[in-house]
Amino acid sequence: MMGIFYEDAFMTVLNMSVTASYVALAVLAARFLLRKAPKLFSYALWSIVLFRLICPVSFSSGFSLLGLIGSNHVDNTFSAAQYIPRKIGLMAVPQVNTGIDSVNAGINAVLPAATPYASVNPMQVWISLAGLVWLTGIVVLLGYAIFSYQRLLSRISTATWVEDNIYETDLIQTPFVCGFIKPRIYLPLRITGREREYIIRHEQVHIKRLDYIIKPLAYFALVIHWFNPLIWVCFSLFTKDMEMSCDERVVERAENGEVISYSSSLLALAAQKKMPRPTPLAFGESNVKARIKNILNYRKPSFWALSVSAIALLILVVVLISNPLSRQNTSDLQAAASSYNVEYLLNNKTPYVGNNSKVGALLNGLPLPEGITRGSFVLSTDNPPYGLTSYYDLEDDALEVSEDQFLRNSILLFALIDNLDQVTHTGFWHNKLLSSTPFQFSYTRADAERVAGGDVRQFAKDQRSLEELIEVVKLLGSDTTQAQATMKGLELYVWRNPELTGSNAIYYTLLQGTNRNKTAEEIYDLTAATTSIEDIRRELAKYGTIDVLVSHPLEISKQEMMEIVDQMKVKNGSIAAGVRWFEQNPLSEKTRVISPIAELRHLTEKEYLEVGTSEIENPSIDDFRRLDLTLKVQGLDDRKLSFPEDRQITDVLTPEVHWFSSSFSQDNSSENFAHYSAEIVVYIREIGENGLRDRLKNLNIDVAYTNQQGERVEQSYNLGDILVVIE
Repeated sequence: MMGIFYEDAFMTVLNMSVTASYVALAVLAARFLLRKAPKLFSYALWSIVLFRLICPVSFSSGFSLLGLIGSNHVDNTFSAAQYIPRKIGLMAVPQVNTGIDSVNAGINAVLPAATPYASVNPMQVWISLAGLVWLTGIVVLLGYAIFSYQRLLSRISTATWVEDNIYETDLIQTPFVCGFIKPRIYLPLRITGREREYIIRHEQVHIKRLDYIIKPLAYFALVIHWFNPLIWVCFSLFTKDMEMSCDERVVERAENGEVISYSSSLLALAAQKKMPRPTPLAFGESNVKARIKNILNYRKPSFWALSVSAIALLILVVVLISNPLSRQNTSDLQAAASSYNVEYLLNNKTPYVGNNSKVGALLNGLPLPEGITRGSFVLSTDNPPYGLTSYYDLEDDALEVSEDQFLRNSILLFALIDNLDQVTHTGFWHNKLLSSTPFQFSYTRADAERVAGGDVRQFAKDQRSLEELIEVVKLLGSDTTQAQATMKGLELYVWRNPELTGSNAIYYTLLQGTNRNKTAEEIYDLTAATTSIEDIRRELAKYGTIDVLVSHPLEISKQEMMEIVDQMKVKNGSIAAGVRWFEQNPLSEKTRVISPIAELRHLTEKEYLEVGTSEIENPSIDDFRRLDLTLKVQGLDDRKLSFPEDRQITDVLTPEVHWFSSSFSQDNSSENFAHYSAEIVVYIREIGENGLRDRLKNLNIDVAYTNQQGERVEQSYNLGDILVVIE
């Protein structure tokens, strides 16, 4: 736990240091432009760098100067810039994004990639070692500061009180302020007269401005970011500007002659043989040469010069303290799903869940809901079911986590990892002291197949198929049933149209999704259709488990259809001949579709495992069937549809036969199509398939509409009559 803490802290500090470096460069440029302005403004600019060094988050603004740099941000009201991913140690191909392409290329080239099947990525080792070195540096620098401060306190413990908070001692060579709660001014005994007065004024300005607190805080920031050489430069310049701004405050109220005397006082201090600087936690006089030059050149600025400098300072504060607005629309959960990189995902497709490198790369390629970052993952590869558990951290413990994106990602993982059986997503609170977990979502391959209507691995065979799967999973959360309807096996359209093709040949069009409304343009697309049944057979051979529905919309006889179905073969699944009529030429302006389907098929092993059989004596998979009822219509004017409701189906089949069911309906009047479906698991040990058919003869699908001649057409389809048994 301690290791995880310091590694996370180190990654947070690294990102803060990169952000502070960009801000520091901007401050250095502004400091140069304001070199003629009072040093108070330069001194104030360093507060921006200090804020970036000690505060990991900031508010977002459209005016942020960091918007010019391509960084990533946690998408909250208060965000933290992430140039180096916090979980880079778990990435298959570690990459940073500093905002500078040449720097990115140089760094990324030396970062070690993950090693397949290794329990720990090399990058994790690097981070762990770097974190230990970082902690060691902090301990050394803090130890030095505390030691030197204690030694200084020992040296001034015999100092003599003079007046107020002023003390004198002969054991120091330069004046300084020491103390955090009640700061004191310590003077060497040799400083007397006018020189003493100027020095006291200078130190009193330090106290009034709380510099005795600000400088130790700046040193603490330096200790945290000790590995960044630019921060050492900033600390040195910060100290210089602090002293010069104090000098200017002193001479602002002095006469010309006093200015020269004050400069002489500083020169006299510089001429003394100095002991080492008091301590990083106290401060004395330094940079004497530059300070004398600044004092002699100082002129009280005009009102307009002060106003312009103040406005410039305020502008710099806003543009440098704020983070850029996120480029992502965080209110739209679907926006996250659009960020899938299809080529990247396919490149990391793997047949084995034990491939640590590939699995890690896939996880990194899947988007997450806002406010959640990916942590470590665990692979279960010893015995089936083979599993993957991925851990996540919440940025805000008040966040309400939606399951939608995790379901999307799981379906894609099942498609891209061939032997993956189960995926679990587990979250951890941002506050490590909290027990339990904020969320835990688990999915099996059967869950993914229920959504897809078949084996999701079929969609990982090429880029076009995976893009189709992604488009479908993006619907999850907004309309899950619509997503399920979009993916339901394959549909083979068999048709003959001499008017279109110029021949009497039979054409075949293979399309994804048996529960998705197809357009005439899709079905009769000559670029997608083929006249070779062998082409179709070869295409079907690419799939593992798949259901195929063969439809005959135009000019195909029943005998021809049966012969075609006999030639179709799939490795695992089913082939069914559906009923579909097109009332007029498919190329006409308006195509009418009426497609009632009733199919009875055996349960798969996975489906049977989900059937509750505790009430049955000696149950068997052959005791059950799956009954699929579907009605799809399109292009019907003034339509009236009647599809059996769940209650009607239960009453007709009786509760002893009707085991459980699910239904779906979609009636879109604006686009003039409708789709109804029901999936029922039935228990037929006692009644058999023929008995079930007899009971279904009590149910009808009714369709009524007005044709182009204005005549009312009514059609009724008896479920017992149209039932097709799939062996």
